[in-house]
Amino acid sequence: MPATYGAMEKTVIGNPYKDEETEHADFSQWRVIKTIPNAVQAWFVVGMFAAMVVSNILSGINVFNDTSNAEISKENPTYLTPDGLTFSIWGIIYTFEGLLTVYQVLPQNRENPSLVPARFWIVAVFLLNTLWLPIFQYLRFWLAWGVIAAYLYALYRASCALRINYISGSTTWKIKTFVFTGISVNMAWVVVATLVNTLVCFRQSGIIYEDIAGASNSTAGYMPGIGARVGGSPDFAVFGATLAVSIALIRGVLYLDFPYMFATCWALGGVYRQQRGNEDDTYPIAAQSNMVETWVLILLVICAICALAASISVAYVRRIWACGN
Repeated sequence: MPATYGAMEKTVIGNPYKDEETEHADFSQWRVIKTIPNAVQAWFVVGMFAAMVVSNILSGINVFNDTSNAEISKENPTYLTPDGLTFSIWGIIYTFEGLLTVYQVLPQNRENPSLVPARFWIVAVFLLNTLWLPIFQYLRFWLAWGVIAAYLYALYRASCALRINYISGSTTWKIKTFVFTGISVNMAWVVVATLVNTLVCFRQSGIIYEDIAGASNSTAGYMPGIGARVGGSPDFAVFGATLAVSIALIRGVLYLDFPYMFATCWALGGVYRQQRGNEDDTYPIAAQSNMVETWVLILLVICAICALAASISVAYVRRIWACGN
């Protein structure tokens, strides 16, 4: 590795992570975890990933409460809910988290110091995803909110334990591709999903919502005698979208986390399409907001440009390192 890189990483990037010993000092208190061999912990990750996949399969065939997330979304529209196509991102998330699971359990990687401190949090991520699906489909929305908030925290802690940084010269491309990517994309998506879950809770509890008069019983979010009820408000949706993009830009500046940024763009694209759709049974057309549509489009363009710049920067720095080595 060229000698100049260490200085560049500390002065230009600012080396935002604490040193490894300090970052993971709290694990010294987890005596039970430390007594479990790393190989066993690696297989825990495999087992929990399998449980998560099973939970998703059961969710997809409506085993939980004889309903689906798509139906619940139609019954509980919010101003931040993306369209149905957007949820296909789970295919990418599970693919890369599957690669992470396989990579970390390989014999040569079980003792990898980059992976050992993160396994606890990766197991927590998979466990909380597994639990959220049935809880949400059984319409326990506030409990689901608590679980998804913990899920987001576990993703954040996993990213810290892994020391995700796409410009780091001390991290191999295999780690960045097979380990970092799934966590980055998942965390970006769950930020938006947590905001949507919040608005579903607000709608259900009558905290922040808007009623659309004159809606038919085939309109998404229809409530007899009220019309269509939409969770949140256009103003709150603008706040939520701005918050999601702000986090993405911060991660872009600190870690060149372009997978996170592109995932945020994908989520915002779904919100934009939802606000322009013409299917009243998936989202009330009368509730479509020009303000939300405009703000989301502007934020999407900003985030996309920065994501592209970050990805180019990562490729450029890697090329420099390849030439230097």
